[in-house]
Amino acid sequence: MIEIRLLEQKDIYNAEKLRYQAFYINEEPNDTYYQKKFEDGQELGFLLYDDGKLMAGCYVSMLFGMLSIDYIFVDIAYQHSSKKYGYQLLQKVLKSKKLIEEYFGCEISRCTLEYTSESNKKFYEKMGFSENTKIERMYRRI
Repeated sequence: MIEIRLLEQKDIYNAEKLRYQAFYINEEPNDTYYQKKFEDGQELGFLLYDDGKLMAGCYVSMLFGMLSIDYIFVDIAYQHSSKKYGYQLLQKVLKSKKLIEEYFGCEISRCTLEYTSESNKKFYEKMGFSENTKIERMYRRI
């Protein structure tokens, strides 16, 4: 059963460990940039669990009045699977506008993200994002 919940302090190490694994970083995630941002209230995280196992995460923050999707990461074994963990998680984030506005204390009408490959770009375009060719980020109204 799929469950998506907010990142809590007790989950940060496991979330960072999964993010490191998803991006082939072979280090222990101690005192990471995102851990510090989360602890300072500058980052909000969403975690996707499947039958109690952490499978994916998403970190968001505010960037010039827009919601910034900073990272979406999925367990390596499931990155291109039919489970569509990344899609499910991003859908939940985009539908959590009110919760995100309350957390950051401001209204948002757009979100932005960067893509790291052409396949990622196509994935985001299918979800309604479009490219801003001037600054290499993709945008979507929420």
